[in-house]
Amino acid sequence: MTGAELDELNEVELAKFISSGNEMIFARMAPEHKLRLVAAFQAQGEVIAVIGDGVNDAPALRKADVVS
Repeated sequence: MTGAELDELNEVELAKFISSGNEMIFARMAPEHKLRLVAAFQAQGEVIAVIGDGVNDAPALRKADVVS
């Protein structure tokens, strides 16, 4: 899923997608997309780890449960 495709999903659709149990690959994500994904997984009780090497990763890194 790309960031543009993520923008097309509302919160209910996103929750259904990430709880599907299918393998997921996210690409071309802006900082706000990464932050939205972290929050969506956490809302389902998941513990989230984020890795990143750029300033654009900072918002998701701060919100994550585990940081590398």
